[in-house]
Amino acid sequence: MAISTSRLNLKLDILRRLGTEAYFLGPAVTTADGTTTTLIDTVRLAVAAGNTDYFDGRIIEILEAAVGGPAINEFARCTDFTVASGTLTFTPAMTALVQGVPTTNYTIYPKGYSPAHLHNAITRVLRATEGPHLWAPTLITNGDMDAATLTDYPAVSGPGTRAFVTTAANIMPLFGERALNLVSTATGQGAETLSAYVTENEQLNVFVYLQVTAGDVSVILRDQTASANVDSITGIDEPMFTEVFLSASAADNMEEARIRFVADTVAASTFYISPPVILQSGHRRIYTAPSWLIGDQQIIDVGYLPQGKGSEDSDSFLALTEPMRSLTGFSVLRNDRAATPLAVEFRSMIDRPIVLKAMRPFADLTTDAGTTTCDRNYLADKATSLIFADKATEALMTGDPGQASRLVAASAQYANKARAAADRLVYGRPVAVVENRREWRV
Repeated sequence: MAISTSRLNLKLDILRRLGTEAYFLGPAVTTADGTTTTLIDTVRLAVAAGNTDYFDGRIIEILEAAVGGPAINEFARCTDFTVASGTLTFTPAMTALVQGVPTTNYTIYPKGYSPAHLHNAITRVLRATEGPHLWAPTLITNGDMDAATLTDYPAVSGPGTRAFVTTAANIMPLFGERALNLVSTATGQGAETLSAYVTENEQLNVFVYLQVTAGDVSVILRDQTASANVDSITGIDEPMFTEVFLSASAADNMEEARIRFVADTVAASTFYISPPVILQSGHRRIYTAPSWLIGDQQIIDVGYLPQGKGSEDSDSFLALTEPMRSLTGFSVLRNDRAATPLAVEFRSMIDRPIVLKAMRPFADLTTDAGTTTCDRNYLADKATSLIFADKATEALMTGDPGQASRLVAASAQYANKARAAADRLVYGRPVAVVENRREWRV
C-alpha cells in the first residue's frame, strides 16, 4: 500500500539533504512570545554558539499556525540574533506576532535557499513522474471522481448528506482518491449522475461499486428523456464493496441515460459510491481520454474485471474477487489540434468493465498539508538533485567553478539514488509496451 506523505514532511526531508551542504535548523519550536519582527527560542537557536551574525540572510518560515500568530508558510529574512535572549530578528514583518504560548513551529533554511526552491522542485518532480494507474473508460461525467465536484452528482430528493470523502476504508481498493457519501433521512433519497447521451436500442452496461454501512440501497438505470426507470437492483445492504451490474437496451426514443443511487426500504441509510462509476456501450463507441492522458505511449495494456463471487442480491457481486484479465483489440485515436485530442475505442465490447493500465503523472501539491502517494524518498532525492543542479548553474554564472563542481557532484549523488528508486517503483514510461494488443489509427 502506498503511504501518503505531506508536502511539509517532504520539505523537511529535502532540507535535511540540503543540510549536508549548509546547516539548517528545523523543525524548531518557539519558547516565548516574540513580535511581528522577532522570534524567541532559547533552546534550539543555541546552535549559533554566540555568533550574532550566524543566521543573517537566512529564510525563516512558519510551519504550523498558532492561535493569534502568523499563517502557515509566512516567511521572512533573518537580519540579527541576540544570543542572551534567543531572539531572532527578521524582515519584513509577519502578519501577527510570533506566539510562544501556544508554541509556533518554524524552520530556518540553509543560506541561499528559500521555500520557493523547494516548492518548485517538488512540483517539477511530481509533474515529470508517472506511476501505474487504472482508468475505466465511461460515458459518465467525472465517473472516476477525480474532480471533487458535487454538481456532477446532483441530489435526488434532498439527502441529509451528499459529500465526497477521502477515507480509504470507504473507497474501493485500486480505484480513485475519493468516494461519494450519501446519508438519507427518507426512502428514495440519494444522488444520480449527469446525463450521458445514448441512442435507442443501444446496449448499455452499468457497473456501480458501493458500500452500505446502514440501511439498504437501490441502483437504477434511468431513461432521463422519459423520466422512467429502465432497470434496477434493490435491497443492497452489504458493508463489503459490492459490484452492481445492470445491462439493458435503450428504450425507444431514449436519448439520455442517468444512473441513480437512492435509499431503498430503510429511511436512515448510509452508503458510499466508489469510483469508477461506469456506463459502457455494447456498441463501438469512442471514450474521451482524461486530461492527464496526453499520449498513447502512456498506455501499457487493456483488460477487464471478471465477474466476482455472487452477493446475496441478484446481479450483484463481491467487488474485485477475481483477478483482472487481458483484453485484445483497442485503438488510440489522436488529433492534437482537436478540442478533444485523444480518445480510445475497443474493437469488440464485452459485458464486463473494461479498464486501461496506464502511466499517470502525480498530482501537484499546493499546500503543506497536501499529500501525495509518490514515494517519499524518491521524491525527496529527486527534488534535492534538481535544487543542487540549479544552484550549480548559479555558481557558474557568478564565477565560482569550485562550488559549482561540488554542487554538481551532490546533484549526481541524489539523482542516482532517485533513479534506482524509480526503477524499483516502476515510475516513468514503460520500456516495453504490449504492441500486439493495439492498433493505431489517426
